[in-house]
Amino acid sequence: LNGATVVAGANVSVPFGTTEVFVVANGADLEATTAVTGTTELDPGANTVTIVVTAPSGATATYTITVTVLALSNDTSLAVFTAGGTPVVDGDVLNLDGINNFVAVVAQATSPAATVEITGSADIPVGESQIVVTVTAEDGTVATYTLTVNQRDRTLTSLSTFTVNGVEVMDGETVNFPSGTLEAEIVALPTDEEANVEIEGGSGLEPGENTVTITVTAVDEVTVQVFTVILDVEFSADTSLSEFTANGEVVEDGAV
Repeated sequence: LNGATVVAGANVSVPFGTTEVFVVANGADLEATTAVTGTTELDPGANTVTIVVTAPSGATATYTITVTVLALSNDTSLAVFTAGGTPVVDGDVLNLDGINNFVAVVAQATSPAATVEITGSADIPVGESQIVVTVTAEDGTVATYTLTVNQRDRTLTSLSTFTVNGVEVMDGETVNFPSGTLEAEIVALPTDEEANVEIEGGSGLEPGENTVTITVTAVDEVTVQVFTVILDVEFSADTSLSEFTANGEVVEDGAV
C-alpha cells in the first residue's frame, strides 16, 4: 500500500486530506487474478480496501485493509514548558528580582504540526505583568498558557511606616511639642525591607523648630529620597526666678 508492505487485516493511517491510496496485490499463483476496490474517494476516518483473489479454479478469497485518513490534529498541549530553566505550568507566578527585564521561556508543542508564540517575556515592566504562550493546533484550535510576573522595583524609596511618638505623619509635616521636650521617637520603615534608612534628628531638641531628616536609599544604591518632619517645641512661658539676692543675701519679692 503506497509502496509499503502490509498484511491482510492491517490498519494503515494516512495524512489528513488523502483521497486515494495505491495498492498492489499479487496472488501466489501467477495465473490468479486480483481485484482491488475502495482505494479512491477516501473519507476522513476509517475506509475499507478490499482485495479479491480468484484462483485459476475459480475459487476466491477476500482480504481487507483498513485505511484511516487522519483528521487534522487538535493537540494544543506542551511537551516542554520552562521559565528561567525551571518547569512551570499554566497559572504559575514568577517573582523577579528586578535586575533583568526578561525571562527565558521555552515552550515546545507536543504536536509537531502545532505552532507556538510567546509574548511578554522581554522588556518586562516593574510591577505585575503576564507572559502568554499561545499554541495553535493543526486544525486551528488555540490554547493559551499564562504566567504572572511580579517584577521588583529596585528604585523604591517610599516608607511603609512614618511616625512620631506613635502618630503617623507625612513628609514635611510639623508636629508640636510642649516646652521642655528634649526628644521624640521617630520610626521610619521602608516599603522595600532591603532599602537603607538613615534618620538624623529627634533628640537634643531645642525650643522652636527642629528638623528631622529621613534619607531612604533604594536597593539600586543610586535612587535616594529625603523625607522631613518639623518638631516644633513650644518656648517656655516660665517667668519665675531661680535665684534672687541682694548684697549676696537671698531676698523675696517685695522685701524691704
